Amino acid sequence: PPVQIKPHFLIASVFSGLLLTLSFPKWNADFLVWIALVPLLWAIGNQRPRQAFIYGGLSGVVHFITLVYWISHVMTLYGGLSWPPAIAVLLLLVCYLSLFPAIFCAVVSYLKEKSGFPLLTTAPFVWVGLEIIRSNFLTGFPWELLGYALYRRLHLIQICDLTGVFGVSLLVVIVNIALYRLVTSSAPWKRRLLCNETIFALLIIGVVLSYGEIRIRQVKNAASSAGVIPVALVQGNIDQSLKWSPEYQEKTIDIYENLTKKALQEKPALVIWPETALPFYYGVDETLSRRVVEFIQSTGTYFLFGSPAVESVQGAYRYKNRAYLVSPDGTTVDYYDKYHLVPYGEYIPLKKWFPFLEKLVQSIGDFMPGEKGKTLHYPGGVLGPVICFESIFPYLSRSQVQNGAVMLVNITNDAWFGKTSAPYQHLSMLVFRTVENRRCAVRAANTGISAIIEATGQVEQQSPLFEPYVLIGSVPVLSELTLYSRTGDLLAYGCCLWALGLVLWAILTKRKP
Repeated sequence: PPVQIKPHFLIASVFSGLLLTLSFPKWNADFLVWIALVPLLWAIGNQRPRQAFIYGGLSGVVHFITLVYWISHVMTLYGGLSWPPAIAVLLLLVCYLSLFPAIFCAVVSYLKEKSGFPLLTTAPFVWVGLEIIRSNFLTGFPWELLGYALYRRLHLIQICDLTGVFGVSLLVVIVNIALYRLVTSSAPWKRRLLCNETIFALLIIGVVLSYGEIRIRQVKNAASSAGVIPVALVQGNIDQSLKWSPEYQEKTIDIYENLTKKALQEKPALVIWPETALPFYYGVDETLSRRVVEFIQSTGTYFLFGSPAVESVQGAYRYKNRAYLVSPDGTTVDYYDKYHLVPYGEYIPLKKWFPFLEKLVQSIGDFMPGEKGKTLHYPGGVLGPVICFESIFPYLSRSQVQNGAVMLVNITNDAWFGKTSAPYQHLSMLVFRTVENRRCAVRAANTGISAIIEATGQVEQQSPLFEPYVLIGSVPVLSELTLYSRTGDLLAYGCCLWALGLVLWAILTKRKP
């Protein structure tokens, strides 16, 4: 039969998409995330899988186009594209991301139709299962998964040291289901309040909040008795349009040196400059490199900064996005090369088969990935560097903690994003890396937002956007190895397997009357 689409269900789907976006930065109306899925669940309540797929896809289009709209801004302002192709690329990405809520709705509808499984036993696991697929498929794009909306709700996100961010996503879907049942059931209100979904949701929220209170106290107590690393984060605020101009290189070094001199009054043990803070090949450009080394020698402290790197291998040049750790005597102690590169920003996927593809942002050349989980051995404690959007991939920080990192260091250049919501969204996801691994994190960003984040997820300090700024702080050195650090995303993969098992069961069996 032809697919019948009803206007009121379309409106409900659009409403869900808007509520989801409003739950994330920079709107930060995170209370809406608890009800954001209710209109969508109502829209697909009695629909066939095909109709449910359409409603879910529409909700996804509305959500993602209002969440990652800034991609077109990046491609037009810095990628050199005109508006039509930039918008076309944005819509292509949005359509891909919208497949996940569309598949969620179709699978939930199918399971209800074929097997009659209660919504509470299907929807949360299907949602999280699709989140872990989105996080890994085609290099992964786990930008603002559902649980990230609650990055400021410290008591609710402490379970991440057990489950990762996926545990918070699971909790949010469970509460949405309970509220959906509460408002759509035809039973008397007393029976609605005492239904299984409501009782389970209240019970699990109580457990999560209690766990959160206990863990916050434990982590704060551990931090109060731990050694510290005095750090200075320098935000140069270099205009992206000028950053790579040869005539502006000396000016860039001047800005970082002057800001650092102010920070040195607080006697930091480690000074951190952002990703590609040095807009030249450090160690290759002898004149500019010598100037930086002489400045570091005059400070008597350790420096960690970003710079592009180039190596010649069998006559071919290989480019790296690199973080250097330099000692007070100017010697390069070690370096970290970015492992998870940005597709079409730092390398071209499938270029062997599609040589006509070109990068959509300015870059020096095709970058090569570094070593996964590599750490930098600083005398005050092992550092776990993550460059730019590597902070949104939990497995990278987890692998560094497994390799001994006692502090996470995120250097980034968010100048690409302008004054959109992207810098705020980017920061919100780093919060979860601190809770998952019980490591403090420091973040040095070219134009902001720079930040110091405690191991409880509390953002202790943060800088404004597009201002030269210096953050000074003492970061506790913690060494606890959490369950999540040891085992990773077992919960998410378990949800994926459970959802697949339910689908197979529904296919192979007939629903009993």
